Amino acid sequence: MAIAAFKPPKGWEDWATLVIGVWLCASPWLLQLNDPPAMQNFFAVGFLVIIGELFTFYTLRIWEEWINIVLAAWLIVSSWILAFATAAATANAVIVGLLLLALALYEMWEDRQQGGRAG
Repeated sequence: MAIAAFKPPKGWEDWATLVIGVWLCASPWLLQLNDPPAMQNFFAVGFLVIIGELFTFYTLRIWEEWINIVLAAWLIVSSWILAFATAAATANAVIVGLLLLALALYEMWEDRQQGGRAG
């Protein structure tokens, strides 16, 4: 009987993106934010990033990078749309959003350089 084996990705980018997702989930507590819209937003986006990356560990798909681009764009503008109350929450959203965007674009560029992966 064949059992599915967990094979982590070889690319550091997937691990870095996973760390970003974990940071987003933990950052409201680590930054001691008392801003419910920011806290909920960071947890929700972080959870989606983590789920996307865990799925990528089993099957590499380019659409996961597009999802990360959308989530990164949302993070960048969310502090103004949701009217975050603290500068720390706004800075966290913008900086982490830019990091997530940069990683997703880099992964897409690298994939193209290596001849593409399943998508």
